[in-house]
Amino acid sequence: MHDPWGPASWESGTQWSAVLEPFRHRGTVQWLNPKEPGPVFSVTDHHRPEGRCVVMTTAGWEMGADFDWSRAIEFTRRIDEVVSQLDTVPGLHYWRNLTFPMPSAGMTLSVWEDVKAMQTFAYQPGFHKPHMEYHWANPLGDYDSYTRFRIVDEVGTP
Repeated sequence: MHDPWGPASWESGTQWSAVLEPFRHRGTVQWLNPKEPGPVFSVTDHHRPEGRCVVMTTAGWEMGADFDWSRAIEFTRRIDEVVSQLDTVPGLHYWRNLTFPMPSAGMTLSVWEDVKAMQTFAYQPGFHKPHMEYHWANPLGDYDSYTRFRIVDEVGTP
């Protein structure tokens, strides 16, 4: 990580590498073991970090013959609505959405000024909270997880 010309290097305008430690995790994923979905991270220290933090959210679906595509489409529509506003969110340094074809899953990774900025965005009235509440009342995915990380070490700028 501290060798910018090492094997993980590539040409880009900016680079950021970090060692992350989860301090909160809930939910399940099926992309590590589709036959036995479960948690991804073990959390031993729940202490909130000072300063910047990273959040990873994931969603996944059981892709059987009777899969209800309308749930995935609605989930994607709601994600797109939130993403369209992310460049205006105070305290958000960086975000990226990633999707994986098999098993069908998606992930959002975001870097925040601090936990307070992240919680204000996620849980206060605004454009994210109604989508989150809708998802809780009408699950649009079969698996989801929410993980918060402290930054243990980093190189570069997110």
